[in-house]
Amino acid sequence: MSSAVLVELAGLAVLFLLSGFFSASETALFSLSRARVQRLGETGGLTGRTVAALLARPQRLLITILVGNMVVNTAASSIIAASITLRLGDQGVALAIALTTSLLLIFGEVTPKTLAVRQAEAVACGVALPLLWFSKVIAPIRYVLRSITRGLLAALRRGHIESANLLTRHEFAAALEVGEEAGVIDEHEADMVEHIIEFPTIAARELMVPRTEMVCVPETATIEEALKLAQRTHRSRLPVYGESVDDIWGVFDIRDLPAWRSRGVWRQTLRDFVQTRDALPNPPQRPLVRPAFFVPESRRVGQLLRDMREGGNHMAVLLDEYGGTAGLVTLRDLVDELVGGVLTREADSSRLCRKGDGCIQVLGEARVRDLNSDLGFALPLDRADTIGGYVLDLIGELPRPGVEVHDEHFAYRVRRLSGRRIMAVEVRPRDPDSEMWQRVWQGGQCVPAPEEAPPS
Repeated sequence: MSSAVLVELAGLAVLFLLSGFFSASETALFSLSRARVQRLGETGGLTGRTVAALLARPQRLLITILVGNMVVNTAASSIIAASITLRLGDQGVALAIALTTSLLLIFGEVTPKTLAVRQAEAVACGVALPLLWFSKVIAPIRYVLRSITRGLLAALRRGHIESANLLTRHEFAAALEVGEEAGVIDEHEADMVEHIIEFPTIAARELMVPRTEMVCVPETATIEEALKLAQRTHRSRLPVYGESVDDIWGVFDIRDLPAWRSRGVWRQTLRDFVQTRDALPNPPQRPLVRPAFFVPESRRVGQLLRDMREGGNHMAVLLDEYGGTAGLVTLRDLVDELVGGVLTREADSSRLCRKGDGCIQVLGEARVRDLNSDLGFALPLDRADTIGGYVLDLIGELPRPGVEVHDEHFAYRVRRLSGRRIMAVEVRPRDPDSEMWQRVWQGGQCVPAPEEAPPS
């Protein structure tokens, strides 16, 4: 074997090693999570700080790696093609292409990237310092390429916010699931975090006090009567309405009363008080009756919470699609759901009572969202917020105890009513052997149902 051939083989070996180096570098560095990069920067010594510094400017790092990979791959391809065509002529072109592609795939792509995926942190620390040196060597070339790519991206992006480095809600949920499967966090901790993630996306109507349960005061009531109603119902705020509950215009706040005790307003109606309040000499700063804050019932809780905090509102009146009053929600309701909802998830599952005859009893107020997530139901979210409302929608008329209705998967029987409201529903599978029913039957923490008289 001639010395020229040995030089070619040695050169190719070096080029394939460099190709593998750049490929492994790209895979290892860009597969590190933000948490791992931060940890390396704080505790990884010089190499760890170098890794963090490289990834702090990802576009610069990517251009450095791609330039290096392109140069060595092009050089390797040129040497192989020149060597084979020199010996075989034009007939060796196809062989040169096939050989180059195979060698680059094996030694420059598949093998190094597989190793980098398995040992990402170790590989990243190993390549960091050489990459830093190489990035300084090709700085002029990189500057030109970055200028060109920035111009192209600016033209294509047209003002869109770059969000590649942002962790989306779905990605966070996926990471949470992986952590739970790996045993890094337990099931209770995962449920808490999942609840916090889902909280901003919940519709306000799912947390509202419905119209039928609202405690309101008419504008013709005196301030003394409004105070007695608030004390009797243990409310600190009461919506004030005109002709009907669909005509709410204010909120009576009993915490403002001390400022008005000496003003002789106790016998005034709420309407007269608001009309004459500003005409009083030196009126207190606390208004006693504030303007009502209205939002559509479809408003997401995250946005509603921001709106209420920015506007200083503690109560929001929710409007349906026709502009009528659907219900109300208070700032305390939102905070209780965010904080207390984490603690009551397990209790929500116990709303279900497993029964010996192969059916499950559910309280009518149980949320459809919770039944789906905690117990494996697949009920539509756009028809009702509670299981009682969903069954009422299926029935399509005023319910009666004992009436049965069904959907694609389950049969529902009304067990108990309070007025026109469904208080308890019995759920039975249409196919007891179905995978969905087995999932529902095994889900949650059901308790044995008490003996119950047949519905009348």
